[in-house]
Formats: sequence, C-alpha cells, structure tokens
Amino acid sequence: MIKALKNMKAAFSGTMMKITPGMITCEEFDKIIVDYYDDNLSAKQRRTFERHLKICPHCQDYIKAYNESRKLGALSMEEIYNDDLPEDMPEELLQAILETVKEKP
Repeated sequence: MIKALKNMKAAFSGTMMKITPGMITCEEFDKIIVDYYDDNLSAKQRRTFERHLKICPHCQDYIKAYNESRKLGALSMEEIYNDDLPEDMPEELLQAILETVKEKP
C-alpha cells in the first residue's frame, strides 16, 4: 500500500512538473544534464534546470550519483595519467583524453 502511494505521488509530481509553466519533467532533466555540465544551456534553460533540481528529490539523488560517477571517472583517468604511459603515445591523444575529463564549473 505504501509503495502504491509513493508511486502515485511520483506520478502526480511528474504531471505537476509537466503542466507547471517554466518547469521540466525528470525525463527532460535527464536529457539536458550533459549540456548543463558542459555549459551549453541558455540562461533560461539553466534556471529551469536548477529550479527543477531544487524541488525534485528524485533528481537530487540522481545528480548526486551522476556527480559521483564523474568524480570516479576523473580519478580513474588520473590513475592512468599517473601510470607510465607508452613513450610512443601521441600527444594529441593524451590531450584529447585529458580534455574529456576536465570538470567545468
């Protein structure tokens, strides 16, 4: 019974977000999270993304896990970088790898 109520609450909040002006759904949030981190959203889109994040506990949990995954990815690349690299590794390849793990504010 409690699970059914939680599911109804989640469905209702998703519906409310969909019909509330200036709000996005969790699915839309997920589709633009990479653009948010890459700073490819307009000011309006960024505000909408952040507004959703402030009120949605599901996406708050999701973004915490997403951030943790990014940190782990960066750490693994750091370990690779700190290991001895092959002497014949092209500098362009190394720079491309490093660029992909840079964190943007």
